[in-house]
Amino acid sequence: MKLYEMTAAPNPRRVRIFLAEKGITVPLVQIDMRKGEHKAPEFLKKNPSGKIPVLELDDGTCIAESVAICRYFEALHPKPSLFGATPKELGRIEMANRHLEFELLGPVLRTIIWNSGVYESRSGLARAMPCMNSGTNCAGSLTNFFMGRSSPV
Repeated sequence: MKLYEMTAAPNPRRVRIFLAEKGITVPLVQIDMRKGEHKAPEFLKKNPSGKIPVLELDDGTCIAESVAICRYFEALHPKPSLFGATPKELGRIEMANRHLEFELLGPVLRTIIWNSGVYESRSGLARAMPCMNSGTNCAGSLTNFFMGRSSPV
């Protein structure tokens, strides 16, 4: 199993944070979108849309889209539950995911500054979670941010 991603891109970062929350390590394969590697024929066989991240399973099956990859890992490793266990938790976490996608990641994508593979974000999430830009482990931070908790899951 391996995860095709680009360190500076927000959607793969979302998967990396999710994996850190779960305590899962997966080999990472860097795809340089600035060089067009995501449009190379070999990569398009993995994901015809040419987007990252893509999780390639040991049998060659590929799963694209950050939430789909996270749901795959949630099914494999249900504890700790990061998508919720009760109907209320499921609804609130799905709501938070939609807010993240439409209200936070949209502005992040519009404000990305590419400079030697490093980006700066002016989003509220990056300010609320300094680990997003520091390269440190964010384990516990994302779930706590969305669930309004002050202690790890």
